[in-house]
Amino acid sequence: MGNFKKEIHNPKELIAHLWPDANSSHITYDENFNNTDRDYYVRRQTGHDGTLMFTYVMFGEAFIELMNKQAFAAKRPPDQTKQLVDIRYIVGPMKHATVFGNIKLKCSETNLYPGQKERVKMAVKVEYVYQ
Repeated sequence: MGNFKKEIHNPKELIAHLWPDANSSHITYDENFNNTDRDYYVRRQTGHDGTLMFTYVMFGEAFIELMNKQAFAAKRPPDQTKQLVDIRYIVGPMKHATVFGNIKLKCSETNLYPGQKERVKMAVKVEYVYQ
């Protein structure tokens, strides 16, 4: 692989860019989020020819379960003896790494093509709201 870059993103700004009319009030961004308090990490990755749309798809896949309130902490699932009425999330900064060079694309298992690999990682804490 060749060159690389690392970026830090505000997840709430990315969500607003991807879905301008969507309600994301159940997601709180804390730029000082302590990763030791996290319930889990959201991780997504992709490899492609450099078309920006693939990057947008990767970001969307990272956020969609949070936006739809479908994500929960596997080690700390909702209490089945209580009635769950809402779910909220606290997220930290999203780390975004991109590596540029010759990579294997989905169109071939043997040939290398100019492209890039990208990966995002974001810490998430889940808050259950019971009746």
